[in-house]
Amino acid sequence: MDRGRNAPPTIAVMNFFTSTTVAVAFSFLTSCASLPPTPAELAEFSQAWKTAGTGERGYLVRIDLVREHLAGKEEAEVLEFLGAPDSDEGRAFVYRLGWLPEGRNWYLKVSFDAEGRVDGVWADR
Repeated sequence: MDRGRNAPPTIAVMNFFTSTTVAVAFSFLTSCASLPPTPAELAEFSQAWKTAGTGERGYLVRIDLVREHLAGKEEAEVLEFLGAPDSDEGRAFVYRLGWLPEGRNWYLKVSFDAEGRVDGVWADR
């Protein structure tokens, strides 16, 4: 009997490939899942954001994280998380993120509803 290239795979080899495939699929699926940030991640982002200069903020900004964390929060909580805005437009705080290649400023805007709670977070030019 020829045990060369055409030999059937053994159970051990099939188990190895099956478990490897399952592990890779699990890793891929969990990396795609949108898990909420941990308190430590939020604290780290907040500290980095508040100490960063305008240009650095553009690299730091994670709209999804900021939007999710600030949804429904009061102005004082926004100030605690992001620090003082570069501009206060009444019902919106504006944070400069730096310059875009076309020579325009890029901003993070946090808007508030009539009760003073966050109702929107987005990047704008």
